[in-house]
Amino acid sequence: MIFNIALSVLYLVFILLSLCLAFIILFYRKPKQNEKTSKQPYVTIQVVTCGEPFEIIKKTLEACISQKYPKYEVIVSDDFRNKQLNEFCKKHKIKIVHRKTNKGFKAGALNNLLKYSRGDVIAVIDADDIIPVNFLSETVRLLGDNVGFVQAQTTNRNSSLNKISSINSMLYKIFFQAFSSMTPFYRGSCAVIRKDAIKKSGGWSEEVLAEDVSITLKIRNAGFSSSYAENVKCSSLAPETFSVFLNQITRWSYGTTQVFMDFIKKKKIAWKCMAYTISLIMMAVFLLSLYLTFSSNATWITQYLSIVFVISIFMLMLILLAERETNHKQKNTSQFCDSSTRISDKAVFYLLFHGLSLRLSLSVLKAMSGTREKFITTHGKNKKPRSLFIPETILGLLGVIAALSNPGYMSLVLLIFSAGFLLVPVLGWRYK
Repeated sequence: MIFNIALSVLYLVFILLSLCLAFIILFYRKPKQNEKTSKQPYVTIQVVTCGEPFEIIKKTLEACISQKYPKYEVIVSDDFRNKQLNEFCKKHKIKIVHRKTNKGFKAGALNNLLKYSRGDVIAVIDADDIIPVNFLSETVRLLGDNVGFVQAQTTNRNSSLNKISSINSMLYKIFFQAFSSMTPFYRGSCAVIRKDAIKKSGGWSEEVLAEDVSITLKIRNAGFSSSYAENVKCSSLAPETFSVFLNQITRWSYGTTQVFMDFIKKKKIAWKCMAYTISLIMMAVFLLSLYLTFSSNATWITQYLSIVFVISIFMLMLILLAERETNHKQKNTSQFCDSSTRISDKAVFYLLFHGLSLRLSLSVLKAMSGTREKFITTHGKNKKPRSLFIPETILGLLGVIAALSNPGYMSLVLLIFSAGFLLVPVLGWRYK
């Protein structure tokens, strides 16, 4: 009895907190007053490549060398020694650096580039990013005396290509647009960072895969603040196949958990990383509910499922809030859904959030156990990923059987979870 009451109270508190947060985001979020400066320090634009097609890198570099800013240089890291890239850099007088190994992956390349960078400010650009001509002038002016880095807005220019790119676009809207205006954090590229902030924070962390989360926390712990240039719009390429998308989000999950564990050991809290542990809770609750459904008529598990169900509903609400926030900034307040995020895509995103809990949870467990994971790039040269999703298929079918054999509220929740798990092999086959 006491146990059931405690769960009910927790359930109610979570609903109230969710509604309060949504209310704050919608009505009481005041825009951050960015500290500005008139200084124009020398800037080094660093572009790290990792086997991406030359046509993609070419567009990125063309945007980099077209900046309307008085003092800057462009430097490229290329561990794959692309002949076309070398010729392009030679023609346009772009400095290019090669390493004998790719030790430390992107973080290692960034640390290596610091040796060759003249600028007091570092601009980090991914190989598939296209920055506007005013990128440097608009972001550098927000680098006040105590601002460690300025993050620009990023969008996906191929978001309307298919379901996978649309789903990735929603992730960008939630984490890299709407939330960045409230809590600016470095997203991995399209940002300017003080060189002294990088050095005082100990440089880029080569032992973790999420160097962006790590450097954000390290720079803030070094006493610097951060800012968000929401009017500077950069574009990147979203994954276009399910396997690449899966590689990307599992890398994020693994990498941020690595950072989280590192900060826990140092008795510091990295609360953003906790979001990835939700998937572990969801998977555990789903498996437990299946066991109890088949073994007994226990009803108290429905309260567990209710909590997880509300968490997923809250995540769906964040999608809608993030889109509203983005449309509001773009003066599209009357537009509920743009072409890149149709209602059907939101439904797929919501269901897939449950289905991916297995893969994300395994990534979390690997990071927590210290198991090493390879760095897999989004658009670079990688080994062909596995296309079989047998665990998700089995879980989805078991969930459907359990839901059909036990009608009631729990059956609805189980069906939603099951649909998410079954979406994984469907999308994996449809978008190979």
